[in-house]
Amino acid sequence: MADAPPPAPPPVISVPSPSPQAATAVVEWSPGVVRCALKTLAPTRIEPPNVVPTTVFGDSAKILERAGTVALTFAIDKRGRPVSIRRDEADVRAPTYMLGDSSDLEPSLAASAFPAGAPQSGCRISYAPTITSVASASPELIARGLTTPNGRLIWRDVNRRWTAEGATCFDRPMRPLNMAFPDLMERKGSPGRWDRAAYRFDIGPDGVPTNIVSMFPNGTTPPDIDAEMRRALGASRFAAEARKGCYFGNHFPAQGPLLPPERAPLPSFAIKGAKCPFPASSLLKLEHVPFPESFRRRNIEGWAIVRFDLAPWGAAGNVSVVAAEPSAVFGEQAAALIRRAKMAPSTAGYSGCIAPVSYRTNDAPPGVIGADGTRVEGETIDDDE
Repeated sequence: MADAPPPAPPPVISVPSPSPQAATAVVEWSPGVVRCALKTLAPTRIEPPNVVPTTVFGDSAKILERAGTVALTFAIDKRGRPVSIRRDEADVRAPTYMLGDSSDLEPSLAASAFPAGAPQSGCRISYAPTITSVASASPELIARGLTTPNGRLIWRDVNRRWTAEGATCFDRPMRPLNMAFPDLMERKGSPGRWDRAAYRFDIGPDGVPTNIVSMFPNGTTPPDIDAEMRRALGASRFAAEARKGCYFGNHFPAQGPLLPPERAPLPSFAIKGAKCPFPASSLLKLEHVPFPESFRRRNIEGWAIVRFDLAPWGAAGNVSVVAAEPSAVFGEQAAALIRRAKMAPSTAGYSGCIAPVSYRTNDAPPGVIGADGTRVEGETIDDDE
């Protein structure tokens, strides 16, 4: 008698794991104590980094526990400016992408100030992140988030929160009849720094803005910006429909650039025994010279000195950064530029080449070559020294 077939196995029941909860949030990087050669140093001003609007997946407390702090090492020149700024990657226990964009740490430190006449070396500062959901953020933190370059990332959830709190400005499109804007074109501001202004207001049944209230504490928004923003908002007119809890805000980077630290004379970077024209700028064929975006936002200029060899077929190798100011970010950008540059073939190639790269802002439109014939989209390869 044949054996009976074995019973069919029980069906496999798949229980999906719960997906992590996503929430829009604002990451704030708070600067810690500055120490130079193990001694505490009081700054004249520490420019706060821009807060980072982001989306957080999962438990923010666990993300912070893994991420820890980000440390920057730097020196201070005779004018009290931070220079030679470099990120200490060993200080980060988890990738900072978990906290959104942290690229404003170096530019904000470059825009800070210390007492002049007392150069320092071996300095260090750590920035600690804090994650706050849009649902629980203070009005000031929301205003800081909205007045950053990526403020649109949290705009929808901010609207939802304000609507739930009684605002009637966001449930349907607003209807401006005449929108006035602040006249701040002649305002220079402090180079490298950001000023910002943000207001909540109501609209009366006649379409006139009323109950204008700043979202920042007294003294945060410079008086001239505050006065001009209030004037512009008060002069605006909307459709004759009463509304509550509307928003008006913006950020104001300084118009003039923060000039780069002085560079040593170019001949001091020459390499003895090098077989390469000096400087090697004439060998480079550059189609585009990208400015480090985080420094461009703050209008901070910089420079780098890059060393490289050149193969006979025109490819660069052994690329290294000799010096870069005010931050290593400029050196990294310049080295990447040299690696992908197109260079003319040669009989035997070159070795020990030195190329100075200057990142300068100007008032020319993108793509316009400056009077010296070397500027491309605001950046310059020096070849006149």
